[in-house]
Amino acid sequence: MIRGVRAWCIANECFFFIINMAFNFIEALTRAFNAFGFVTLAMYGNNFNRSSVEAWELFQSTGVEAVIAYDLSGAVLLMAVMLAAMVAGTAAGVWGWYVAEELVVTVGAMGIVTGAAMAGVLLSVVEGAVTATYVTAAEDPTLIGCVDAEFAAQLLDTLHQRLQHRSGKPLPASLASDGLVGGVPAA
Repeated sequence: MIRGVRAWCIANECFFFIINMAFNFIEALTRAFNAFGFVTLAMYGNNFNRSSVEAWELFQSTGVEAVIAYDLSGAVLLMAVMLAAMVAGTAAGVWGWYVAEELVVTVGAMGIVTGAAMAGVLLSVVEGAVTATYVTAAEDPTLIGCVDAEFAAQLLDTLHQRLQHRSGKPLPASLASDGLVGGVPAA
């Protein structure tokens, strides 16, 4: 199906142009307005847009962008917010049923909203910690090697492949054999 759509898009140049512009616009917005800009803003004191762009360029140059692409922390935190909302709504609904049966729906709905709001505020601390971890890992990639050397080696190989693919040239010998295993000096 995807091949068919792609073939149709290429055959229809106008549609291809519009889709390409839309994706470029989304990429530009992601580059200029992202949560990682807050961390670099706090670290360096630049304005928000400049901090966001610098953070995204740092991710692309260090390979942390590949890790962020597979990040599931946002989905897990969203599920936690939904669970908290359901628990708070159920508790408020049961309490409302015992107090005044005619207000069960209203009290339950308010419980859902309150539970979601409270959990969202509490879990934003965790989300901020994850965001700060990504920025610090991009600032000093050797930290990843200290935690998980095998993953750091895979990340370093992926980065080298991306750099080679982007430039279209073979990887320089200084980067290919830098004496690092997973971003950490070889023993």
